[in-house]
Amino acid sequence: MDFTPSQRKALWTLTAVLALIVTYQWVQVWLFPPQPYDFSAFDRRFQAQYDSIQQVLQSLARQSTTPTAEGTPATSHSLLQQLERININTAPPSELVRLPRIGPALARRIVDYRTAHGPFQRPEDIMNVRGIGPKTFQLIRDKIRVR
Repeated sequence: MDFTPSQRKALWTLTAVLALIVTYQWVQVWLFPPQPYDFSAFDRRFQAQYDSIQQVLQSLARQSTTPTAEGTPATSHSLLQQLERININTAPPSELVRLPRIGPALARRIVDYRTAHGPFQRPEDIMNVRGIGPKTFQLIRDKIRVR
């Protein structure tokens, strides 16, 4: 296959440009080798946050212990259970519907009530919302919190 002089010139130019790019990249790596990333700052921050969380969990565990008949402390409630309670003062409707007998309409009424009247002071105050009576409150009492 014969190329015209202008085609040959274009091919030589493209070849030269490609060779220059490859050479430039090789020289960059040779002159400035990539340095391994130093994760020590990230590790220190992670360890500090982990220690902080551990301290909070230990203090919560100490607060939620009661003495047994033998005199040794035993947890009164699972710490995880306490942390999983839904805060009815901050929860969106999508979270409130996880409570027993609380559907989307009732969840919306809870949010509307707290918007109109301010935050709930006690868990029992949720019975002021139309549609939540003593029976429903008994079902959700252990699953909600106000702080």
